[in-house]
Amino acid sequence: MKNKNRVNIKKISKLQLLVAVSIILVLVFAGLIIYRLFFIKQIVFNEKTLKTLQEPPTAATSYQNGILVGNTQGYVALIDNEGNTKFSKKIDSKIFGFVVNPSDGSIYVAGVKFHVLGKDFKEIYSLGFDNYIPRDPFVTFLNNGNVKLLFQSLKDLSYMIITIDKTGKVLTKDVVPDMGQNSQISIDSSGNAVFVLESGDIYLLDGSRIAAKASITEKQTSSISNVFGYFVDGNIVAGYKTLLIDQTQNSGNNSSLPIYFYNSSLSMLAKTNFDSSIHNIFVSKNKVVFSTGSGFYFYDTRGKLLNSIQKVDFTPFEYLEGSQIHAYVYKNVNQQGTVFYLVVVKDSQDREIGRFIKAFSIDNPIFVVSSNSQNVYIIEGVDIKLLTR
Repeated sequence: MKNKNRVNIKKISKLQLLVAVSIILVLVFAGLIIYRLFFIKQIVFNEKTLKTLQEPPTAATSYQNGILVGNTQGYVALIDNEGNTKFSKKIDSKIFGFVVNPSDGSIYVAGVKFHVLGKDFKEIYSLGFDNYIPRDPFVTFLNNGNVKLLFQSLKDLSYMIITIDKTGKVLTKDVVPDMGQNSQISIDSSGNAVFVLESGDIYLLDGSRIAAKASITEKQTSSISNVFGYFVDGNIVAGYKTLLIDQTQNSGNNSSLPIYFYNSSLSMLAKTNFDSSIHNIFVSKNKVVFSTGSGFYFYDTRGKLLNSIQKVDFTPFEYLEGSQIHAYVYKNVNQQGTVFYLVVVKDSQDREIGRFIKAFSIDNPIFVVSSNSQNVYIIEGVDIKLLTR
């Protein structure tokens, strides 16, 4: 009798166990579905139109709790995250760019002249020269507290580098000839400048003096501004943006795009190669990020590869970074010829916090990452938009 009861108890226990396991599996499966649906809902961004302007901005940057924009009429305006215009004023005949001084929050506005505005938007001083206009990268803040401003001549395309003190007093004025070809200048916080020509020649300038010279081994010729050169924490990265396919080869897979890293005296530190053209280059104090047709590539200042994100479906287009987030912008064209942009936003620990995809009404929307928050702004024609959850 006891044995029979024990057998019955075992049978009941197995049945209960089977039912319990089935219930748990169903709950877990349902929970995973609910979690995934909730997770997807959380990471998909929407767009909120903050402001519709009268004309498309020609320049934009993150500033305070909003976005600062300028236009072809010389107006500067600050739009906050609620769409309110906190400041608006005509200060020049056209705005080319903005550079914010991280030490005091003052704004260097590159118009036909340079205008320096305080945090209250009152003009501190302006500086300009006949037949010269500000040229990108516009402003460099030096280690000794002075500032370098870059101008370019409207007559002969030569460059003029001005050193000013905190009051706007001109301390030095150096002229760099155009050399009759496309070129780029970058200025280091030490005060030195690197001058890179389309021919592949690279000059390190100490004022007007040539301190060192180097030359890119694999040269290119182009009718567009294809060459680049940047200071990265005292070192220099230079090269061309376009991958040229050798028509004598059977396959373009053998072609490569060389990029060079130099130290502050133009001695080569490293060389790397890409198998596709460069769309954008992001330079910070301690790294350089290349957005290429095959992926995003992160390098330190000496040319060491730190990380890479390979292309999957969409083509890497641009990388942006703020103090709290970084954004990966991708671009793709479907079979109907429609251009789509995908924006993937991650926090400072590289964890994804949201993404957004859209076919815009214009060819080249402008993406701006906030310098002090997790906001991402998009300028689509005359509309200023904010990505929201």
